[in-house]
Amino acid sequence: MTFTVPRQGPPAQDGPTVVRRFGVVYGYDVRDHHTDAIVPNDYVGQSRVPELRDRQHRGLAPQRDGRVKEQPWADRIVGAQRILTSGMFTDAELDAEEIRLIHALKPRLNARDNPNPNRIPIYTQHEQRKARDPNWAIPDWSRRPAASRPVPGRLGTVWRWLSATLAFRAAVSWLLVALAVCVAVAWGSHAVGHLVPVEAALAAGAVVSTAVHVKYWKTIRRRLRRL
Repeated sequence: MTFTVPRQGPPAQDGPTVVRRFGVVYGYDVRDHHTDAIVPNDYVGQSRVPELRDRQHRGLAPQRDGRVKEQPWADRIVGAQRILTSGMFTDAELDAEEIRLIHALKPRLNARDNPNPNRIPIYTQHEQRKARDPNWAIPDWSRRPAASRPVPGRLGTVWRWLSATLAFRAAVSWLLVALAVCVAVAWGSHAVGHLVPVEAALAAGAVVSTAVHVKYWKTIRRRLRRL
């Protein structure tokens, strides 16, 4: 179901419209792996079809790619999916509402957009599920990185908070694009036999990366938030 609201302001030729569709932000109460205590809203998510999303989380329905991906905490869910808010949202508005509730409720099981220093990494969630159910297979992509070690003290807390912020991810994205353009310019100039100064290649990378991020910021922001 869609709900279309014309753009506010003076009429414009072929002006864009704002499309809002029904969506919800939901939460799950989950039993703690170690204490068995019930943690309210320990996972917060969003969906346009909450009933289907609930079945996907529980491993009862396939994802868009056709694979069944049961959440590692599905066996610890207490009760039903709780609808925290619902209404008509654009994609950006629904993303913002989900993030707002993640920041307010501080769930531990959300991997993205979660500044909670006590959040549980996804590979730890899978290891805990494996400990509860030895027959449960840990997905290859979620295994603990070989170089991953707990970072002690305040440094670890700061790093977890920094890596979850949109600004940090945007800065890394900008730097990667700038470096890619710089390398491409340097390689191309070498291939044609007309070397470009390093300063010029760096400047080209900075200009192109800035232009790309400004023009496509809405799309880039949505992708970064889902990392």
